[in-house]
Amino acid sequence: MKVKNILILSLGGPNTAPIASAKGLFDKYSARHSVQFIAWFHLNKEDGHYTRRRLYRNQESELKAFDLPEFDSFGKTELEAATANKFYKDKYRELDEFKKVRNVPGELIPPADTSEIKWPAGDMGAIIVAHGSVSSAGSLSSSQLADMLSKFRCAYKVPPLRKVVFDVCSVGRVGTVAAPKVPKGDGRSFYALNRSETGVVNDLLVTKLVEGAKLSFLQDFLYKYGELCLLAGESVEVKVAGWDEGVSVYHPDNELNREINPTSTNREEVEGLSVGQKYLAYRAGHRAISDAESIPIYNLEAITPGSRRVHKRMYNYVICNDVHTVTELRLDQWHDLEFA
Repeated sequence: MKVKNILILSLGGPNTAPIASAKGLFDKYSARHSVQFIAWFHLNKEDGHYTRRRLYRNQESELKAFDLPEFDSFGKTELEAATANKFYKDKYRELDEFKKVRNVPGELIPPADTSEIKWPAGDMGAIIVAHGSVSSAGSLSSSQLADMLSKFRCAYKVPPLRKVVFDVCSVGRVGTVAAPKVPKGDGRSFYALNRSETGVVNDLLVTKLVEGAKLSFLQDFLYKYGELCLLAGESVEVKVAGWDEGVSVYHPDNELNREINPTSTNREEVEGLSVGQKYLAYRAGHRAISDAESIPIYNLEAITPGSRRVHKRMYNYVICNDVHTVTELRLDQWHDLEFA
């Protein structure tokens, strides 16, 4: 993303969050003269409650991430155990002119404890960094993450997020076992690009997914997050992007490409990358570290235009004629003037 205002959110518990990748992204965007505002937060779910810790924030884009303290902690501040719906006052349901039940947005009520950050005017781009799979990001399901992100924005008075990029492994892939599905009879629609068996887009048309068809984490997250934005009274088009394979971010501290005990078989493949640059990471087996314990090993691959077209998945959420729609986008549809 080429953005003026950016929010980085890393997810995960102690020693389970890819902090080095977030550092790489922080340094990358801090170095861009076009970036006017950057904030980085780390969020974790503890004992059933979402807690928030501010790692560091650099409004002037002058410092590098490794020059800053590891944690600037608030202590344990809850983002509430209730669902995001509880953050809206006077929300109710009514019948529209076609006798369909619709939700009426309520007033957004932030908790008493709020941040003193002076957010920039206008909307923002966001990057979510976490370890993940086809069904989770930082141990959160698509529904849990949509709920958490909505509550976080409410608590911190974050401006609308026009684009959300997931640097999280495999969230663009559809799971083979348990996966969210296109619901039946509730009026929402999902569209996907036509692809070959190898993932290459073979025409410019999109196909409407039938009821009961499986969805990826990204598709399900976007619909639920878009609905929560609507509930808050926001009429903003939201786009998300992510990868259907393993993905990581280059930084010297990243365990995949560090010089001492890297967890990859070919770290030399990404040695020439810039800090903050992304690459693909394919699971290649395990390495024993004791008689009873082993760690996963990866093959690394720099991203090319061809692999980006195959493995990067992008969607938007829009409402047209009262139909709530999540549609897969081509790469050229992701770009626009401000958010390239």
